[in-house]
Amino acid sequence: ILVLILYLVTRILRPISVLTQATREIKKGNLSYHVEHKSDDELGELTDSFNSMINSIRTYIEEQRRLSEELKTANQEIQQRERMKDEFINVAAHEMRTPVQPILGLSELLKSKGHGNKVAMTDREEDKLLDMIISNAKRLLLLQENILGVSRLENKLLKLNKEECD
Repeated sequence: ILVLILYLVTRILRPISVLTQATREIKKGNLSYHVEHKSDDELGELTDSFNSMINSIRTYIEEQRRLSEELKTANQEIQQRERMKDEFINVAAHEMRTPVQPILGLSELLKSKGHGNKVAMTDREEDKLLDMIISNAKRLLLLQENILGVSRLENKLLKLNKEECD
């Protein structure tokens, strides 16, 4: 009976004890732990399944880390693009204000002349003012077209026509 008990302890309880110790190590975070395969019975199958499970967990965690790094990189790129967009909007708003001020000021000056105010202007001065208004309006229009072009590029709506040229 004693020999039978020793046999059972070494054949059944030791492998179970080894698997129990392995689960404690895994619980501590030691995913490099590997249980040695010693038999081809049910305990051997359990050992193989346990090792396979550990490998799957290790692979899953590595994939999660890789995806997390990719996500972090993509997030940094998005934040950089967002900063660039904000900077572009600030510059564009400032640049749009620049031609609007002369347009308004010169238009009001020409309007006040037409209402009998005492602003004396020659036709040449009026033409010069109108040229300034037209020039600033064209500048504003070009700026708007550039902003729309950038928007189309960002939204991938801009289509390029490829043509051969000399």
